[in-house]
Amino acid sequence: MKRNLPLDLNCERSRIELRLNDIERRQTELRNLWLELMQIVREGRELSSLEEGVAFVTNWILNTAEQLLNRQHTIGCDVKACEQLRTAHNVLEMECRETYGFYGELLYKIDTYNGCKDGLAYRDLISQRDFMQFVCRSFASRLERRRNILITSLRFYRLVNEYFERTTQVFESLVMDNKMEDFTKAAASLKKLKDSQQSLVSIERELIKEGEKLSDMLSMPVKDALGRDLHIDYSDDICNVREILETTLARRKIFSDSVELQKLTLEQVTHIQAYEEDSRMAIKWLDDLYNVMIRCHTHVGCNIYEIQVQKDELQTFQKTGKVSSAEHIAYIYIYIYICIVLSLW
Repeated sequence: MKRNLPLDLNCERSRIELRLNDIERRQTELRNLWLELMQIVREGRELSSLEEGVAFVTNWILNTAEQLLNRQHTIGCDVKACEQLRTAHNVLEMECRETYGFYGELLYKIDTYNGCKDGLAYRDLISQRDFMQFVCRSFASRLERRRNILITSLRFYRLVNEYFERTTQVFESLVMDNKMEDFTKAAASLKKLKDSQQSLVSIERELIKEGEKLSDMLSMPVKDALGRDLHIDYSDDICNVREILETTLARRKIFSDSVELQKLTLEQVTHIQAYEEDSRMAIKWLDDLYNVMIRCHTHVGCNIYEIQVQKDELQTFQKTGKVSSAEHIAYIYIYIYICIVLSLW
């Protein structure tokens, strides 16, 4: 049973309870404010860390990376120089790989940020991120362009070396040193010469294609990560590439004329070889006709019937000999004509 307290004690008790409730309310408010403050501090630290990362990547690209790439602008003038430049560029790409990995990690963290996105600090971070993306993409484009130029330059000079070496080899082995002492080898030499010529046409086509591509790539302006023109002059390299292309075309003309003349000679020799073979066959056939004539057509019939049969067989034999002899005699005349033409050269 609840004991009744005096009025003044009841009033004091009520006042104390109110004070306790007020203290508890204020403690709750302080606890909430403390949690909010800790959240703000955590978000601030996270934003600060992200800003530092963005600043590091941006400054590294604009300073260190740009300086490293600015030291590499030549394209080489032969295969060895191009390979050395390609190796140096691969080293530079390896140095940039770590920073670009950090760049990708920053983008992921910013995109997945769970803090307040309405504050000024976050909006400022987004602006810094956009600038970092612009700088990184611009530098990556320049780095990729440099890589493509070196690949094209290396391929071009390899094709130049291959074309000039192959034309020299074909000219010396199949044109200059190809003496027709044995006519039976003419057909094989002709086939080999045609195959080599076709292969060289393909190499020349690729060479001209790569040379024009390289010249076009070098004609485009080079810009830094901020989009500013660096005024790198490739006019000497472009002139060198065009001179090589002109030399290639001039060499092609001289080489083609010599090859066509040699092909014509080999074709004529091949025909002569065929006509000689046909002539030998004609002589053999005439010998066979003569033997048949001696063996089968020297007997004279004893009566009208035998004489008529022998006459019919002789007419058939004459027709066969006339047609075949005409063909083989034509081969002999053609052979003699070609020999006369060759003797006039």
